[in-house]
Amino acid sequence: MSAQIPISQLPVGEPILVNLAICLDDSGDADVIRGKTYRIMSDRRAAADGYLRIVDESGGDYLYSNDRFLVVKKRVTSRIAEMLFS
Repeated sequence: MSAQIPISQLPVGEPILVNLAICLDDSGDADVIRGKTYRIMSDRRAAADGYLRIVDESGGDYLYSNDRFLVVKKRVTSRIAEMLFS
């Protein structure tokens, strides 16, 4: 298994595919806010069961039903990725 390289150590123009989730339904949950964009953590088992592992307002990563979010996959430069995830 290969180790992930921190975004800050990649060349400035290096393209990175980022996965983001826009909350469509907070269902009264204080840890996600409708309309806000969240980082998705990789979790194949959760995805197979219809869930996303989201870094929420608490700063932790938790499972949420994927029908509550719009997933956006976008290739951006390492500089933009660092701004999104710092």
